[in-house]
Amino acid sequence: TGAAAADAPKADDKEKETEEAFTPVSFSRDAKKLLVTSRKGWYIVTVADAARQLILPLDENEDKNPRVTAIDWSPDGTGIYATWGARDAWQRGIVHIDAVSGQMTTTVKDSHVYGGVRLSRDGSTFTFTRSDGTRPPDLYSADVRFSKVTRLSDANAWLSSKLLPTSELIAYRDVDGKQPYGIVRYPIGYEKGRAYPTVFEIYETFFDNGFNARATLLANHGYVVFHPSVNLVVGRPGDALVKGVTSAANRLIELGIADPDRLGVHG
Repeated sequence: TGAAAADAPKADDKEKETEEAFTPVSFSRDAKKLLVTSRKGWYIVTVADAARQLILPLDENEDKNPRVTAIDWSPDGTGIYATWGARDAWQRGIVHIDAVSGQMTTTVKDSHVYGGVRLSRDGSTFTFTRSDGTRPPDLYSADVRFSKVTRLSDANAWLSSKLLPTSELIAYRDVDGKQPYGIVRYPIGYEKGRAYPTVFEIYETFFDNGFNARATLLANHGYVVFHPSVNLVVGRPGDALVKGVTSAANRLIELGIADPDRLGVHG
């Protein structure tokens, strides 16, 4: 009996299992509602009585959730605008989440890279940077329905006549059986079926494409550049490098992109 009692879960342990840590994000314009997030989802908290309502459930395994980040409340407090990105493809954009029902409505989704999205005070206009994934971003504005998009800057007009490397998202399996993604940038004049000298530029996790000066330089000199995702293990960077780069290199060799006798690592 004593052993069974010792093995039984304690009340404190059960409480810890159900504990949920919340992060406050932003108040509605009238300060009557507060958006908070946790590993389980997004909640709307009514300030007057602390009532909490789940509007966006999330899987506790982050890799199963789209990348969603709050931008701002709509001025009338009926919903929240957020950036949205798929986990397995270059599909990105802006969504609107209803503050009562949790219904998610697409404002815009495409292959562009969006950044610095802001909503005007009156809720009628977005400003943001946008890139096609190859060229540097420029500043844009759009009405709240994205029916009219206006380019506001042309910061790198001189690049319009330059050849820049195209990119592709590549999935592969690492030695732990996980499926990370990496970005391959092809050399200028790339010929499919021909193996090229390849440089692996590493840091931690790569997913979104976009203009990269080093890759552009190398691509113009005939190199493939690959940005693999590395799961950094604190204190064991060498192991992380081998797991991330070796599997990525094997995948590019299998695809006939990388020359196995001409591989390099930078980072």
